[in-house]
Amino acid sequence: MQRRTLEIFLAVLERQNLTQASDDLDLSQPAVSLAIKGLEQELGDLLFERSRKGAIPTQAAKALAPHAKEVVAAYRSLQEGFAAWKGAEVGTLTIAASTTVGQYLLPIHAAKFQTRHPMIQFEIRTGNTQDVITALLDRKADLGYIEGPLQSKDFVKKRIAYDELVIVCSAKHLWAKRTEVTADDFLPMPMIRREKGSGTQSFIESKMNSLGYKFKPGPVLDRTEGIKGLLISGFGYSIMTMKSVEAEVQSGVLRVIDCDGFPLRRPLTRLWLKSGSLSPLAAQFLKESEGL
Repeated sequence: MQRRTLEIFLAVLERQNLTQASDDLDLSQPAVSLAIKGLEQELGDLLFERSRKGAIPTQAAKALAPHAKEVVAAYRSLQEGFAAWKGAEVGTLTIAASTTVGQYLLPIHAAKFQTRHPMIQFEIRTGNTQDVITALLDRKADLGYIEGPLQSKDFVKKRIAYDELVIVCSAKHLWAKRTEVTADDFLPMPMIRREKGSGTQSFIESKMNSLGYKFKPGPVLDRTEGIKGLLISGFGYSIMTMKSVEAEVQSGVLRVIDCDGFPLRRPLTRLWLKSGSLSPLAAQFLKESEGL
């Protein structure tokens, strides 16, 4: 049972589609199908039910998955550890980050690290807080960064900074020329929100409750750029990290509105799995990226 075969198996398991998995792996679909068939023959069990809906994992596949993830992660750690012992700088550093860190803090550090270590592949995977946690638990990322606190004993955690969340609306909005709004002004208006699983949205709702504010639910979008587009059109308001709207505020298309209780201040948190040691590449990145 080869490590590459297990990587192919995990890609098909994640996508539940041979074509999409082959695209992710940069392999032909026949090669992926052959690898899965060979693994099934080796194990003596069917791993996927093939149908028009895709490749549906069987109970055998679900039983194999955690062991396959451990083997792939261990092999990667072995490669990186041995390379470090030889003084070679090779391998892949994968960081899962929620939007604020992934889009506004990590890139500059990643660029500097990549310049110093050109043979190391650097991957930043952005998503919401739940996506980051899943990537770490599935051992698809070496490090994670999330917005807000995390109540879990599965991770080593450290607060790296604070972030400010502000009330934002369009320059066309009726609030735009006011120096301040009150809760009575904005609570009846629809608030554009992030999706379920977003650390930002969870934090906002928790803080609004603590302030005694009951907001009116508006559209749900899973991307910051989509929220900004809706705001610029003149619809509603949102509560967003100041880092995400600085350019639009400076250009005059969006406005930050003052209100009692705002801005909201939240921690940005770095984490990795407590059950696994920090990879050599991740340790090197943290050493060179002070404060992150």
